Amino acid sequence: MADSASRPVLSAWQQLPGEHQPSLRCWWSRPASGAPRAAVLVLPEVFGVNAWVRSVADRLAAQGYAALALPIFARTAPQFEVGYDAAGWSSAAGTATR
Repeated sequence: MADSASRPVLSAWQQLPGEHQPSLRCWWSRPASGAPRAAVLVLPEVFGVNAWVRSVADRLAAQGYAALALPIFARTAPQFEVGYDAAGWSSAAGTATR
């Protein structure tokens, strides 16, 4: 990233409506002040938009970028979020094969 200065961020869940599909529950994070340098899409792995993915978006925002974490399983599991433990791996495998 361009510099190591960390900035305050604003982040929260956002619902992006879909016309003929479910709305997307996304994590939106941006610098608290000033215009962002650029926008970044944060794509999660099979575990959903979990705490780790949200922290990636927040860290990007702290560096001056707007970051949107999108749920890749929105149609089959719209609010899917699991951890990296054995139960999470099992749930993730089931969701990915739907």
